[in-house]
Amino acid sequence: MSNHPVEPILFVSISARGHLNPLLTIAGELAARGRHGLCFAADDDARSEIEALTGESEVEFVSLGPQARTLNPTLWDDEAYKAATTQSKWKNWVALMREALDVNTLTEKYLVLDAEVERLKPALMVVDSETVYAVDVAMTRGIPFVLSVPYPVSGFFLPLLPKDYPTPLSGLSQRMTRAQRLTNRLLRLRFLTLPLQKGMPKKLMAYMKVRKQLGIANPTGSVAAKIDEATAVFAYSVFGVEYPFPAPEKLQMLGAVVPSTPRFETHSLTRWLDEQESVVHMGFGTISRLSVQQVASLVEVARRLNGRQSVLWKLPKAQQDLLPSDGEMPPNLRIEAWIPSQPEVLAHPRVRAFVTHGGGNSVGECLFFGKPLVVAPLWLDCHDLAARVADCGAGLVVTDTRTFDADEVTAQLTRVLNEDSFHERARHWAARQRAAGGVGRAADLIVGYADRLGAG
Repeated sequence: MSNHPVEPILFVSISARGHLNPLLTIAGELAARGRHGLCFAADDDARSEIEALTGESEVEFVSLGPQARTLNPTLWDDEAYKAATTQSKWKNWVALMREALDVNTLTEKYLVLDAEVERLKPALMVVDSETVYAVDVAMTRGIPFVLSVPYPVSGFFLPLLPKDYPTPLSGLSQRMTRAQRLTNRLLRLRFLTLPLQKGMPKKLMAYMKVRKQLGIANPTGSVAAKIDEATAVFAYSVFGVEYPFPAPEKLQMLGAVVPSTPRFETHSLTRWLDEQESVVHMGFGTISRLSVQQVASLVEVARRLNGRQSVLWKLPKAQQDLLPSDGEMPPNLRIEAWIPSQPEVLAHPRVRAFVTHGGGNSVGECLFFGKPLVVAPLWLDCHDLAARVADCGAGLVVTDTRTFDADEVTAQLTRVLNEDSFHERARHWAARQRAAGGVGRAADLIVGYADRLGAG
């Protein structure tokens, strides 16, 4: 057991990368500054990354056991993944909730974390907003906590949104037609029917029963209660990219949280980037599972860019079997199964644009470095982020996400690369992101909260 010179600051997150990464970055910044008493509770697969955060001080890894399949979409079977990625955004949301509302897993994680919190006695917890068992532990034990919201933060403040505000997960733009406004209002009402959807009443009743038995302070899981009790809510965007709405003072719009120190200065990938004249980066996150047709289309896009652009594509090893076997890859295409640091790739001066699924981290990091985007939304909140990218003028959206039509993707990418307005708007949002403070401001706020609460 570690001896903590101060009452700990405890970070907690599920293993899904989009949720884990911002907290890894913030904890790493605090470790680099020499802040003592840092702990990070997560599933065992995150151990090596958390222990590697050591800087002037260490970050203690706190095990919450093996990965929970239902809480990490990268581990879902194909049937569950397909159910959450249909053409119906409503059906996708219902499928996600059915999968994630796993009473046994949530109860087990709650009990393990609760025991660790009893041992550590943290003065402050910094928790991912979707890591429900962590919020429950903090509220039940009366421990001050900061909520980390890595998706469009308006989705967390649904009750505060004006009636004509684009409903979370709708993919609607702020500039709606009359028909879209009607669709938007109907979708807002439909959210109220979620507990009545097939299979949900039984799951919810079992979950409420267990929560009451455990004595959880927020037995219904009310989001409004979480917001009221939170010391602060961290969001990783800025208003102007995120559509403005009436927000409480505790909401901190930080811009993207990007590591302040490089991770792979001498990596061979850096040398390759240095040697290129102009590079398009392609990456679709850890959840997305591309089809044979989508992969073939993206190879064709790279082929059409040959002679004008080099292409760096992060394609997981498990999906590289989908690459066309009947022909050579374009000579301008480099495929990597894993990239040590996406922010460093996007920061590289040779990288001029990013083709992405539109995850919150990817969009924020790209705009932080002033690069325009082409967004092909493949997952729930990605549709909302795609609309925001288009509306803020920093990129374009692929409409044919089923096949990634090569003609459309090439045309959108050519516009983004060649039209000055996209680069100008991307640079504008880079300045706004940096002014918001990013990881430095996040660390300052956490230190301030912790010191005020007696952790330092």
